[in-house]
Amino acid sequence: MELIDQELAARLLPVLEPTRHKYQAGTVAVFAGSAGMAGSALLVCTAALKSGCGIVHWFYPPGLAREMARAPLELMGRPLLQSLRREDQELISFKHYPGACVLGPGLLSSGESRSLIKAVLQANGGGLVLDATALTLYGQEAFALPPGAVLTPHLGELQRLLHLPCVPVITGEFLASVQAFVDCHQVTMVVKGMPTYILHPQRVIHCSRLGNPGMATAGSGDVLGGIISGLLAQRLGSQEAALLGVYLHGSAGDLAAERHSPYSMVASDIIAELGTVYRRIAAA
Repeated sequence: MELIDQELAARLLPVLEPTRHKYQAGTVAVFAGSAGMAGSALLVCTAALKSGCGIVHWFYPPGLAREMARAPLELMGRPLLQSLRREDQELISFKHYPGACVLGPGLLSSGESRSLIKAVLQANGGGLVLDATALTLYGQEAFALPPGAVLTPHLGELQRLLHLPCVPVITGEFLASVQAFVDCHQVTMVVKGMPTYILHPQRVIHCSRLGNPGMATAGSGDVLGGIISGLLAQRLGSQEAALLGVYLHGSAGDLAAERHSPYSMVASDIIAELGTVYRRIAAA
């Protein structure tokens, strides 16, 4: 097992060419949110923007037009229809949205969400982050996982994903079983918690001890998914995006705790510290 540190993060940092434009910086498509859970989607989108990608599209479901109107000015909105019809299938075609995709945060656990996820998986040709409802629906009825996808479960989601009888305790034997799943499906798994573990097919397991109890707050995992998707859009591989994303997330969380205290921080405080973490890594 290897520890993620600043030296490793510095080696993984995307190279910023002086001539790059927003399309070269990468595009992220976010399929997330529902009535009452629009904040989940907006945290993903904002974190992706702040992670350095060029464009973020939020494909939002019906009833969230008002939330889209209050979204960050840089975010581009794409409304989805009530049910997945031909028009929607054309809308989610990734011919014009290469880069990365986030699926699951804040979606309803429903048949329509399952249809949406399957349609996006069929159309997607870039990097992919699966979280929250996407993982829950996979646990209920498995669907094909594209090789190279990044899964970001907390222990409760991992329990449902692997059909375990109870929330697992992290042991060497348990990590070996997760590694077997990762090797079988050729995906990258980020097991969120303290510490956080990153597993990649046929590679050494990485571990991060960054972070603090203040990050146990609603939306913190959505921020991580947004960061990883933004790095995937910048053409980092699945393992590299997961490793650097976990480092950025944990480091920004620790800075947020210093500024606000672990008692008082919220998920958006993590996003606000990303610029400082990037500066520190680049200067290392």
